[in-house]
Amino acid sequence: MRVLAIFIVTIIVSALFSVPSCASSKRCPRHQIQTSIKGKLVKTRTFKGTSDSFSDYVLGHHRGNSQILGFVDQSEIYTKLNYKFSVQKIDENHYCVNLERVNGYFYAAPKLYLPTNYKKGSCEYNEIHRHEKRHLKVVYDFHKRNVGKYASYLGKIARTVPIFSPVNTQEEVRKVKQSIINYFENEFRIFENQSMIQLNAAQAKIDSPQEYRGVQKRCNNW
Repeated sequence: MRVLAIFIVTIIVSALFSVPSCASSKRCPRHQIQTSIKGKLVKTRTFKGTSDSFSDYVLGHHRGNSQILGFVDQSEIYTKLNYKFSVQKIDENHYCVNLERVNGYFYAAPKLYLPTNYKKGSCEYNEIHRHEKRHLKVVYDFHKRNVGKYASYLGKIARTVPIFSPVNTQEEVRKVKQSIINYFENEFRIFENQSMIQLNAAQAKIDSPQEYRGVQKRCNNW
């Protein structure tokens, strides 16, 4: 049964990365991929609104008795990868597709939402602002910490990109390029999603019952 399982996995992996082509005795060279990533942290924009509008925006129709007094929107935290390929003609009818470069941009543009329910400078407003600034700091630290980690992981993926057999049509060239992009994207997004889980966990620690009790006790006009 173990041999059968390995045989099945081999067939699946081969099918995933195969592109139809005419037989060729030549093989394509290994990819020599250069990778880089740049971090871009955009200045945080602040928006004002009522707690009711915040609650409707964040919780929608399921808000119940919950009320959002302020929040940090971290939806614009993402990475964009750009790919550069070369296509080499190895004989009269066959081409090799090589990935040469992957450049990434790690982008973060958190938005801060503060309530108009409380006068600026009041105890309540200051407590909400203080609390949300802690969330912002988590985003800033996350971005700074992960620029290097993302860059390192791009290099790791680059060393595992599959080498495809020579192909003989432009359509097959296109398919090989897309297969390589899919491989790179899938590998990187798994790593990226894991880091986002860590970000959300760090944010959840701030929103502890103890934190909320402390905020309530420090002001009298909630």
